[in-house]
Amino acid sequence: MSASVTSRDDSDNQTDAVLFTRLDEIKQVLLEEISAQLNQVKNEILQVVSTEINVLKEELKSVSTKLEAVSLKVQQNSPLENTIIDIEEPVAEEQTLHSQTVVTIEGHTNEEEEQLLLLELKSIKELVGPTSNGSTIQGKTVADILTDASSSYKATITVQFTNYLESSLNNPRCYFAEGFEYRVAPKVVASCTKEAFVFQSARGVLFAGDRIYGIFSYQIGSSDKQLIVKFACREDGLIMSGLGIASNNVPINGNTLTYMENALGGSKSIRVDLKGQRDWKTEGQEWIVKLGNIRARATITPGPRSILEVEVAQAESRKGLEGVYERTRSIANGKTMLEKFLPGIAGFINDKRVCIVELVNLLNVPLEDSLRYIHNCQQHDFMPNIVPAMTREAFYTSDHTNVEGIFSYRIATTDLRIAVAFRCQAEGNSFAVAFTPADMPTEKRLMDDITTGDEWITRSDRRFAIAKEGDKMAEVRNLRAVAAMTDQEKSVLKLVIYAT
Repeated sequence: MSASVTSRDDSDNQTDAVLFTRLDEIKQVLLEEISAQLNQVKNEILQVVSTEINVLKEELKSVSTKLEAVSLKVQQNSPLENTIIDIEEPVAEEQTLHSQTVVTIEGHTNEEEEQLLLLELKSIKELVGPTSNGSTIQGKTVADILTDASSSYKATITVQFTNYLESSLNNPRCYFAEGFEYRVAPKVVASCTKEAFVFQSARGVLFAGDRIYGIFSYQIGSSDKQLIVKFACREDGLIMSGLGIASNNVPINGNTLTYMENALGGSKSIRVDLKGQRDWKTEGQEWIVKLGNIRARATITPGPRSILEVEVAQAESRKGLEGVYERTRSIANGKTMLEKFLPGIAGFINDKRVCIVELVNLLNVPLEDSLRYIHNCQQHDFMPNIVPAMTREAFYTSDHTNVEGIFSYRIATTDLRIAVAFRCQAEGNSFAVAFTPADMPTEKRLMDDITTGDEWITRSDRRFAIAKEGDKMAEVRNLRAVAAMTDQEKSVLKLVIYAT
């Protein structure tokens, strides 16, 4: 029996030894796995910290460059220019709009804006006082000129042009798709002077004998701008017209006439530099446009003996970016910005290309009803649906290759949206900012439209630029939207919207 017990004890000892060996092996495997996981976590933390440090280094380099530029300007006694791209310091929550001078939105709709412009133009004309008749009107009334021309041609347009500017209008150019000049436009319309001239149909020409159709322009003083007027009148009394302010390098030819035809949106267009009608109408028409401090108005009566009256005047200049940069530093942070620092946000994003959007609302109304179209990147940090008045918010998109998209907000109490498109690519970063009608969809078509350069380069309701070009401003009514973008792989796109 003793031998049997000893045998069982030996067997049990062997089993225990095997178990202990197995436990040691399992323990070793677990220790190796835990060690590997800890190393992985450590490496990830180090990578994030390293990325953030690199971002901060880049920002510090940018700050150093700006400080050197500021120092140089100070040494040269040069004025310091505002820029909206800068490293933002965290703003205390108690800092609110109480210290701000908030400008009220004017012209909540197209109709309101038109009435405000008409009142402004009326007050300018009253201030300037009566105008004198130029050489083309001496001794005659517009009715006399109209009667002289009407007996010989099927359709005529008598133009009465009044200049309320301090400078003269010069360098007239005309393009006729149909018809020609009966009384030639004067080479100069002097300050505070009224002139008249006549366009007529090409009677006797088989294809186009019953109508006048074309555009003419005058350069505004010695500036780089011109006033362009579209005119059309048929023998049956139908008319078309349009009015615009453009750069002098816009040619007066068939291509520009076609552009005006395609761009005109009637009374619903929010463009302030170009208005008009693309369809033939029986009733009279009125248009008023502005660009900078220039105001112009055109009215036309039904044909076939139409009278086209054009007036141009100058308003007081409004402030541009003055003071806006400083105002962005003293507003409240929204929910997306609490305890966040823009360079720090970039450090925690692993994707190669990033577009961090900082949106600063300096209006006295909120931006609401957010919409977006993300073309080929992930939306990691969702944009807020509302950006309250006098508040900043932030969000971002990112991807390993390209970042491309567009977002928009409706401007409360108005019929407008503010839209911003962005592209972060190997070829370089670019952006566009635009005011659009409130009911316009935020989709790829709009993104492609506002990121395509416009041949009418003075168009003010939208701006497109590559990041290296710096700040760009879009304007409608008394609203301004300024955008700028850094040209880094992890870029910052900043938008400031305000009223002036």
